Amino acid sequence: CLVGSEMCIRDSAENGLSLSLGGFELGHIIIAILGVALVAGEYQTGLIRTWFGAAPDRMRVLTAKVGVFGSLVFGTSLVAGVLAFLAGQALLPAEFTALTLGSAGVAQALVGAAFYMACIGVIGIGLGFLLRSTAAGAGAVVTTLFIAPIMVDLVQSSIGDTFGKLLPSYAGSAIQGMETTSAGWGTAVLLGWVIAIVGAAAVSLKRRDA
Repeated sequence: CLVGSEMCIRDSAENGLSLSLGGFELGHIIIAILGVALVAGEYQTGLIRTWFGAAPDRMRVLTAKVGVFGSLVFGTSLVAGVLAFLAGQALLPAEFTALTLGSAGVAQALVGAAFYMACIGVIGIGLGFLLRSTAAGAGAVVTTLFIAPIMVDLVQSSIGDTFGKLLPSYAGSAIQGMETTSAGWGTAVLLGWVIAIVGAAAVSLKRRDA
């Protein structure tokens, strides 16, 4: 882009925002595996039977874990995102710091980053109920968030682009950006994953013993 042009300044500012939120990339896998471990660990220790004994309605247990963990992750991630953004604006070179919290698209990016983190955490909870193994759940998380996008990139572009848009990582990138055009699609894809995984976990809870 032309140095000093409005488009170039905005592109640099968006790059600065991405750099500020770079730590979230590692955070996604940590939160997902933590969600898996919170449930799978209870199966492995037998604590889950205590939960079901105190609340025989297993759907209430699933809903409570999803609601509490998802809300906690969203709130914490939103605060962390705002602090990371402010720190980035204070520390990055001048060409990357043309934004403020009130700039168009910044609030969307920060809320989107927190929403993506919460969805990934909820998916981890669902995988914990489904697989009942921390190791298996961690493998599923790594495969879905990291290996699958790499494999898609190796496929022919037309096919890879189609399947790539259905991955949680693509959806997360879409809602963490400042553009509004792809945010709706990204949100729909993420919610689809959440509904599918948590729904499968609900079915599993009804059909399998603790």
